[in-house]
Amino acid sequence: MSAQAIYTEKNNCQDCYKCIRRCPVKAIKVTNHSASVIGDLCIYCGECIKHCPVNAKRVRDDIPKVMHLLDSKEKIYASIAPSFLAEFSDYGRDKLIKALISLGFEGVSETAIGAELITSGVHSYLEEQEKGVFISSCCPTVVELIKKYYPDHQNNILPFLSPMLAHGKFLKEIYGQNAKVIFIGPCISKKQEILWEKGYVDVAISFRDLRNMLDDAGILPEYLDNTQENMVPYKARRGSYYPVDGGMIKGIKNEEDNDKKNTIYMSFSGVDTIQKILDKLDVNQDKKIFLELMACEGGCINGPETTHKVSLAEKKLEIVINSDDRLPIQTLSKNPLDIESNYYQTPICLDKNLYSETEIKQTLNLIGKVSEKDELNCGGCGYDSCRDFAIAVLEEKAERSMCVSHMRQIAQNKATALIRKMPSGVVIVDEELKVVDSNIRFAEILGGDLPEIFKEKPGLTGADLKKLISFHKFFAGLIQSGENQIERDVREGNQYFNVSLFTIQPHRYVGAIIRNMLEPEVKKDIVVQRTQEVIRKNMEVVQQIAYLMGENASFTETMLNSILDSHNSDK
Repeated sequence: MSAQAIYTEKNNCQDCYKCIRRCPVKAIKVTNHSASVIGDLCIYCGECIKHCPVNAKRVRDDIPKVMHLLDSKEKIYASIAPSFLAEFSDYGRDKLIKALISLGFEGVSETAIGAELITSGVHSYLEEQEKGVFISSCCPTVVELIKKYYPDHQNNILPFLSPMLAHGKFLKEIYGQNAKVIFIGPCISKKQEILWEKGYVDVAISFRDLRNMLDDAGILPEYLDNTQENMVPYKARRGSYYPVDGGMIKGIKNEEDNDKKNTIYMSFSGVDTIQKILDKLDVNQDKKIFLELMACEGGCINGPETTHKVSLAEKKLEIVINSDDRLPIQTLSKNPLDIESNYYQTPICLDKNLYSETEIKQTLNLIGKVSEKDELNCGGCGYDSCRDFAIAVLEEKAERSMCVSHMRQIAQNKATALIRKMPSGVVIVDEELKVVDSNIRFAEILGGDLPEIFKEKPGLTGADLKKLISFHKFFAGLIQSGENQIERDVREGNQYFNVSLFTIQPHRYVGAIIRNMLEPEVKKDIVVQRTQEVIRKNMEVVQQIAYLMGENASFTETMLNSILDSHNSDK
């Protein structure tokens, strides 16, 4: 099993580059036509998994770890992300608690409690600040994005644990450090986040994983009763809004005094949107600005490991109608839990290879981009521009063969070179009998003005075959039938041609090899070929005659023996 949270099943990879196209940070390396995730560059947003058409991108399976813990004698507590209200609407809160306890959990607690702890801490922290830009630390994908690709902004991340880590620490404070905490949520990057501050959460699994565990255990919502069950140690309040876009801001604003509302709050979701903001973010502000940034569009309710396929509006509605922000946040201790963290200010150093313009141009030349007009920026390779692709080649993240236009040009050049060098006439036509390509021998065999026309228009591309030859009906017939090939001898004026027609793409393109049968070399070749055909046919006839004669001799022998046997029996 892979140690990375996201990995590639190499045997399934179909070399389509869709994962590169969808990856916002291009953390994909192609080697031997197989695309793998570069862990040091990945932000674990899950886009490659969501869009891989053959399921080659996989999430690390941590279910065995959970099952091992559940089989142990330890007390295991589930920390379930507040988006469970939208994901498990088929269960509901009470039945889901019953289902988790049936799996072996000691108790079920809402990660939203950790969110409430963060809300109080962030509110107090912002009240102490005079100005600046402050970025929430709740989304691990956003934190990874900033630390790896926007390190200049890492000091703007609030110095607090995420709700998951805060909740894990909270549960171990209450139930003992030997208690085990299993986080369950819609996120892949949580599998990495538990490594940032070790000891707070033991394993992180997804909603998809939980559904698989429930299915394997045969636990279905219709088999569970509706008696009320309680979350431990208490039910979350305002933290339940965290999984929707703007939910954190809603909680912080509820903490504010009316006379101290001097913070400007803004919420944005989606990695592409966040990248555009961070690209031009001016942190030298005279105002106090708080940015709630969420990697998934619409918030955690749209996480990559959700399975409930309904609209965002329906998911958000489930959160709104099942949450209550009117009640005050509870607390179990007079001593506040330490939820601060300095992890976010620890730099992650990526090796940034800076290549000269000369190196980039040399690489562009190697893929047939000798001028700017050759840079099509088609995106077929998965990169936004030919220059980005060239840099990826220099970084050894991409292979030159990934350039679709370049490989098509190579294939076309090879085919054209082969056609041009063939001693026989060659012509390729489409379903409308328009010439796609031909060689000079084709023009020379037909004669007339065609050789001169060919010099002016190499390949005779676009010419109407019906105006060039009288036996075009053979081409039309092969296009219509879709057969593999046919061979005909035809007469064109004083010329005799041997025409071998073959299908390139059924009902779309056919080609033909045309030879002048009056030419000595062709005549000799045809004589030899047809002599061999006559010999083969004669041998087949001889073999058939021998078979029939043998069969007849056997029959005669059998009949004579039967007559003799009958005569002897009469005696």
